[in-house]
Amino acid sequence: MAVDRWMIIIVVLFIALMVAYPLIPKPGYQPVGKEDAIKIALEDAGKAYPEASLKVVSVEAQETGWNVEVKISFNSDTCCPRLLVRDYELLPVKFKETELVKNCMVSGTIIFDEEALVTAGKAPRVAPYCSEARGKATFLDYAQIKRMKECTDCSELEKFISDLPDQDAWVVQWSIGGETVFTALDAEGNILK
Repeated sequence: MAVDRWMIIIVVLFIALMVAYPLIPKPGYQPVGKEDAIKIALEDAGKAYPEASLKVVSVEAQETGWNVEVKISFNSDTCCPRLLVRDYELLPVKFKETELVKNCMVSGTIIFDEEALVTAGKAPRVAPYCSEARGKATFLDYAQIKRMKECTDCSELEKFISDLPDQDAWVVQWSIGGETVFTALDAEGNILK
């Protein structure tokens, strides 16, 4: 009978330990909040590339911490920007870095502004002036383009968009020697106008 009582006590203690174990903080692991995770990722990228523009692209909670994607860009308003993306896992801090735009080359579908600038900078109306051109790329979905086509008192941009095909498009507004030039392209990099 005494053996059975000790066996029950041992089993109860074992079950209690199994339930409590996941709640015990692991050595070196300190849970951080979303804002702290973003701060850690931006500070790390900023130390590695102090001259770059940084932007958080996405933040996702993971089982053991956070995943923070940071866009790192250089010369981001030119025909030939450089673009990196760091995909951070926190904690501990680990990252995978991918260079998306290098040597004025874009590979694949256009997802970021800098990729649109490189591709639009090769348009015949822009390419000869690339060294002085400064641009800003904006992604417009089909619904936005459709609304802009229905304008009555149209801006320069709306006039430019008025005869674009009915599809999503990147529109790049260039400033070249005081003149404004627009370029439009699709996500595959085909120049639409």
